[in-house]
Amino acid sequence: MRVQRSNLALLGTAVLCALVAGPGVAAPAAFAAEHAEQPAKAAAHQKRHQQHHQKQQDQTKHDKAKHDKAKHDKASAKNKADTTVKKAVKKAVTAAAAEPAPSLSASPSLSASPSVSASPSAGGGVQSVSGISLAAGYSTAGVDVGQTLTWSVTLTLSDSGTYTGVNFTLYLPTGVVAEAATGTTDCGATLTANGSALIVAGASMSASQTMCVYDMPVHATQAGTYAASTGIANNTQIPNYDYTATFTAIPAPTLSADFSAATVVAGGVASLDLKLNRTDTAAKSGLGYTVALPTGVTVGSGAATSDCGGTLTAATGQSTVELAGATLATSVASCTTSVPLAFSGTGVKTITGQTDVTGLTGLTNGVTTASIEVYPAVPDPQTITFAQPADVPSSTSWINVNPTSSASLYVTVTSNTTEVCTAEPVETSGRQVQILKPGVCSLTATQTGNGYYAAATAVTRTFAVIPPAPSAVTATANDSSITVSWTAASPAAGITGYKAIANPGPATCTTTGATTCVLGAQAGTSYTVTVVALAGEVESAAAGPSAAVAAPAPVAPATPPSTNLTLTTDKGQISTTVPGADITFIGSGFAPYSTVVITMYSAPRTLGTAVTDGTGSFSKLITIPADLAAGAHTALAQGAAPDGTTRSMALALTVAERAAGSGTLPVTGTLPVTGAGIMLQLLIGCALAMTGTGLLWAGRVRRV
Repeated sequence: MRVQRSNLALLGTAVLCALVAGPGVAAPAAFAAEHAEQPAKAAAHQKRHQQHHQKQQDQTKHDKAKHDKAKHDKASAKNKADTTVKKAVKKAVTAAAAEPAPSLSASPSLSASPSVSASPSAGGGVQSVSGISLAAGYSTAGVDVGQTLTWSVTLTLSDSGTYTGVNFTLYLPTGVVAEAATGTTDCGATLTANGSALIVAGASMSASQTMCVYDMPVHATQAGTYAASTGIANNTQIPNYDYTATFTAIPAPTLSADFSAATVVAGGVASLDLKLNRTDTAAKSGLGYTVALPTGVTVGSGAATSDCGGTLTAATGQSTVELAGATLATSVASCTTSVPLAFSGTGVKTITGQTDVTGLTGLTNGVTTASIEVYPAVPDPQTITFAQPADVPSSTSWINVNPTSSASLYVTVTSNTTEVCTAEPVETSGRQVQILKPGVCSLTATQTGNGYYAAATAVTRTFAVIPPAPSAVTATANDSSITVSWTAASPAAGITGYKAIANPGPATCTTTGATTCVLGAQAGTSYTVTVVALAGEVESAAAGPSAAVAAPAPVAPATPPSTNLTLTTDKGQISTTVPGADITFIGSGFAPYSTVVITMYSAPRTLGTAVTDGTGSFSKLITIPADLAAGAHTALAQGAAPDGTTRSMALALTVAERAAGSGTLPVTGTLPVTGAGIMLQLLIGCALAMTGTGLLWAGRVRRV
């Protein structure tokens, strides 16, 4: 137990000596430990270990001297790097007036890029790997669209190595365009700028060349915020890169141009309005432009107005408008310059932004085109030529009409009968008119004129859309009439009725849809009948003719028929007449152009016939037969009604006897009583007188 404690004490002493003395005494300490564990062997090998210990001490001194020198060199390099970083941090703080990004102290390469240190986000994303580092950034955080700024790409070497053949391609973001490329420190590289990327090839870096800077002027083509790059390619030997720096492109104020009117007459008044518009709120100054006026347009008399400030040059008669030194304050979104203009000649006057707007300062050209049309003071006259369209069958779908203007202006066609036809404008091939149904199509052509021509007088044309014809016409003869039948036309759309036509005429009958009607007829005349369909006033082609038929005259019945229709005369409704008297009988309500028979009753005796007119009326002079017996008689006019039924009109007459040698008695309403009738009246009078005498005699006898 005592030996073990002694050995443990000896081992502890050896370890403590090794920690204090360092590597140079590590071997003796280990030897002492081994000797404590094996005391029997220590004596036998003591001399050998002493020699070995002396040799290791010599080697340790040599190694320590070499280690101290390397440590000294490393400390010197670190002091130098720390000094460089401190200078870079101080410079970044002064330039950006802000706290430095936390990662700047970890990336010595950024300290050599002034443009990166000016960007608040320049240090973001840099990796802390030794070797070459790449950082990209912009010279300012915000510019107007189109304004040039500097894009800087910096390579920084953070170790003492030597590098050759350093290559990379760094791409600009879309919307940012490179203008050129220069190398302020190119490290022997070849630089190429293709508009969207910086290409560096063959750069060399070493302890004597620890930084390479490549500057490129760029500008934004549209508003937005842009990173320093969208990616790196063809990268050799660059493990660290950072292109998270950004800048914001602000839209520059935009120039727009408009005339105050779309048209103006020669000698009239209009102005050119030039407006500056912006979407940001930053104050703008030093804005300017020059606008060339079109041929035939000059600055007119009267004062120009402007709320843009600066100097406006727009003298009467001048062909340009210039503005210089204009401003937009932070509270002003836009300003306008209005210049009065004078016009000569006629035609369209146009300002083209690409060619007529120059000298833009601090502005974006927003002018595409601005136009005004100059008309003559007195428009010329014009006329319309519109050919008469031909009639068309209703089976037609479309027709073309092509009215023209003497001024070669477009003529508008409108339908006045839209239920029959409609007009569709087709400028290249006349005007198409759609046929809808049979009838009359009415079209009106108009041309309202323009600044060069006065309105034309409208022209109207009409044509017929002919309906389809009916078919299968038949005719049946009746007393003083003909009944006509037919088959309806097809299709029936637009058909308003039918008309039957007698040949010889002029008798006709019409319907509003029925397929039968009655014609008046002269007795004994042979007729054929045709039928047409009607669409308003438009007739179809004729159907038929029918077979020939002849209507008989009415036959007087044995006794006069009962009728409440009274026949009249040219002297009114007389009640008496005498043999040989001339009476003009008048009747109405018969079928047009039909035969009427006039008969005298008691025993039927035909006195004459008449033919009605187009209204179904007649007037017929009749001489009362000289041998007509005195007494009560009836004059009867008999024929066909418009519907084909029998129509009778009567007049009761008393025929008086003619006085001997007295000639013809006048026809009156009440005649004197003459002839055989007087004897009967005398006999009755005598009988009454005798009866009265007898009664008087009897009365006297009774009193006696």
